[in-house]
Amino acid sequence: MSYHQQTNYYPFVVTQHAPEPHIRPGSTIMPTALMIQPEHLHATANKLIAPTEVEKRAPAIPNNASPQYPVIPSTVDIDGLGRLTPGALYSTPAAALPTAQAILNQSYTGPGGGADAETPPRWHSFAIVPRRPEYSGRPSLPMLAFSVDGRAGVPLRALRDLTADDIDGAGDKVWDALGWKKTSFSVDWPGVPKSGEQMPCVLPGGKPYTRLDVAHLVGWHLVEFFKGKALKWGPQAVTPETTAWALAKTRSRDIRVLGISYYRKAWVPILAIDITGREDVYQ
Repeated sequence: MSYHQQTNYYPFVVTQHAPEPHIRPGSTIMPTALMIQPEHLHATANKLIAPTEVEKRAPAIPNNASPQYPVIPSTVDIDGLGRLTPGALYSTPAAALPTAQAILNQSYTGPGGGADAETPPRWHSFAIVPRRPEYSGRPSLPMLAFSVDGRAGVPLRALRDLTADDIDGAGDKVWDALGWKKTSFSVDWPGVPKSGEQMPCVLPGGKPYTRLDVAHLVGWHLVEFFKGKALKWGPQAVTPETTAWALAKTRSRDIRVLGISYYRKAWVPILAIDITGREDVYQ
């Protein structure tokens, strides 16, 4: 199957309530609702979208310091965000922490740093969690991203508790144009057997899923995955290649969920882990 030359994504047929969604050659329809529009970048950091423990402990880097690795793009660049290389290291500016005075006088303007932050802007290192070849490369559809004011990624543990004010494009009816009743979801993690779960695409009563609804659903699946219990699809194989990704040593609070991407038959979460100060382990 070849990419559509104008959109750079696989063409697909929208069928009314298709029982098993498959992307295949046919009428080319771009589901623009998957993309976060610039005018929807209004969410701001709050107690849910807080810096990770790694971010808070890491030393500040001078404002004029250059990022150590390629920078994770804003969700405005959805094509670039969807093509981040699995296993590669990237840099991203840390969310600034508002001071008490900034909160009282309402001068805090969000996660950009500056005079209203306790620390100057800092660059932090993230590793994109490796994925299987079939779940890598350009996705079949535009990435369904989760972000705060364009800053890609939401803490894993916050996903289930987000409100409409917490993430960009929260009300976008992301699956409405696809016409699907259900879809497949697969958590891809190094050394873990391939999994697959069914996810609904329509809420009870026929109400369409919004980006916020999808975030809650993805959050529920991922929290279950990282609970530390026996995995439904079999134990993780820890080898020299996967030891850095051993679930027993992975702290869920350091994981960011950039979004989910569709690879032919399944949505796969695009995960990043804060490795600031531990870069050598992941190189």
